[in-house]
Amino acid sequence: MKLADCAALCNVGINTLSRIENGNDNCTLAALIAVLHGLGIKLTSPLLSPESLKKQVDSSNSNNKWV
Repeated sequence: MKLADCAALCNVGINTLSRIENGNDNCTLAALIAVLHGLGIKLTSPLLSPESLKKQVDSSNSNNKWV
């Protein structure tokens, strides 16, 4: 796939897609999400799963002591 075709598919500019492709850290999260969505890639994180969030909340509640 050509860069221009991919950029059009993802609704981002060619320069933006090129920066992402080359690992440039100067791009927005919105651009990254647009590229992932355009390519049909689902972004998941075990850190944000309902189970892990519940564990974090339970853990923080047991450690919080008001003084």
